[in-house]
Amino acid sequence: MSTSPPKNSFHKRLEHLAGKKWFWALFVFIAFSWPLVRAFMTEPLPDVPVLGTVSDFNLTDHRGTPFTSKKLKGQVWIAHAMCTECPSENEKMQGYMEDVQHRARNLGGALRLFSITIDPEKDNAEVLEEYVSKHPISLGRWKFLTGSKDEVQDLALTLFNSQDLADLPSEIQGPILPPDRMWTLVIVDQKMRIRGFHDMRNENALGKLLFHTGLVVNRHR
Repeated sequence: MSTSPPKNSFHKRLEHLAGKKWFWALFVFIAFSWPLVRAFMTEPLPDVPVLGTVSDFNLTDHRGTPFTSKKLKGQVWIAHAMCTECPSENEKMQGYMEDVQHRARNLGGALRLFSITIDPEKDNAEVLEEYVSKHPISLGRWKFLTGSKDEVQDLALTLFNSQDLADLPSEIQGPILPPDRMWTLVIVDQKMRIRGFHDMRNENALGKLLFHTGLVVNRHR
């Protein structure tokens, strides 16, 4: 009758560890984290270039409260152009912004969201407040902004990479921006610098936007 060889101290320690829940939790963490660690060690994270600067502005939010750019310094924010009477573009962009709100929730107060009307003469605070009431919006992180046409136009032409439209007659521009410029989500960093124009009609645009936003937030915390 054969007998099993005696276990050495290493095997005994291994069996002891195998019976611990924390050991397996640590094992799983290392197994899944190593590919990411190796990627960071071998491939540097991409740079997010500075593409412009946002000037100071004074607008009004959907509650009728004055909102100035001074409240945003030190924070990262994402903005898009909206119009309550532009149903086709606005409905899709609203959906993208709701996705950003949900998928970037782990960033907490480090990220703010803004919807800026490009038709301020119609989209006053009362109209925007009614619009907000019909959508799943986190009011602590996401605001809808309006103001005078001149103030909104100055901001929109910079934010949505539309400086080339500044000298066009208003009847050609439409309500400040033409529809094809309404597909852009823009990232602005803590120093009011534009760090990305993301056209949501492009494949994987939302994923790239979220990735770059995370880089901008975490590199300057």
